[in-house]
Amino acid sequence: MRILNTLKLSLLSLAFISLSGCHNSESNTKNAALPEPTISVKLVDESGDFEALHLEVAKVMVNMEGDENNWIPLNPDQKDLSTVNLSNGKQDVLINKSLIPSGILNRLKLVLGDNSTIVIKNGFDDDEAYDLKTSKAQKDGLELGLGQRIRPGFAYEFVVDFKIDESIVFSGQPGDISLTSLMSVATEMSSGIIEGSISPSDEPTMISIIDTKETPETDDDEVISAYTNYLGHFALSGVPTGTYQVLLKPVDANSKYKAMIIPDIEVIDGEVTFIRPVL
Repeated sequence: MRILNTLKLSLLSLAFISLSGCHNSESNTKNAALPEPTISVKLVDESGDFEALHLEVAKVMVNMEGDENNWIPLNPDQKDLSTVNLSNGKQDVLINKSLIPSGILNRLKLVLGDNSTIVIKNGFDDDEAYDLKTSKAQKDGLELGLGQRIRPGFAYEFVVDFKIDESIVFSGQPGDISLTSLMSVATEMSSGIIEGSISPSDEPTMISIIDTKETPETDDDEVISAYTNYLGHFALSGVPTGTYQVLLKPVDANSKYKAMIIPDIEVIDGEVTFIRPVL
């Protein structure tokens, strides 16, 4: 959840208290309920032998193992892309942190719209735009096999390399240009989890960190937080790789316990950092 950035003032005003943490590749998930994982999809390509390319992506969908006939849409709105933003290996975000069920992610599908165009030089060395035929992609979508296990609480990033230069097909007839489905995909887990339990366990407490997105302090800083359950367990999920100050703040304003900060808690992609703070 997001909290007002005024929480930063509390972080700065509290004294630092050292506490050790350890990394575990497997999480004791029964200790704290983890939220649904998230997925981001990016498109990348190198420049091709054309002046410009405009791809209209109408839908991005995924298919989970055990439900092969069900395609889950990740974007309710259409997004237009152009290789102007994709040349020289730059990436364009199609989907940003969309919720996805846990399990095995079988396939990823991109469905293109009917307004894709390509701009090439004509015989007079002038730019000329042509409709790009993508009928197969419009009806069925361009599919990529994945077989990626998706675990609760983690964020996943899929980078689709749309091999544009190899995918453009010129038939030899003027203006008859089509697009094939030459693509590849790379997958990476792009977050970790901070999980643990506090003592005393019966003291309701909010646990928080601030993700500055590796930039100087700005208004888009995000606070990731969670409350302890009745056993004192908690989990902060979807935390980007980095080193954080973890704030523990009792919920009861009249609590005999004071807010405290645990400095230098390291988070690694795909791993769980487990801590046991004492208030």
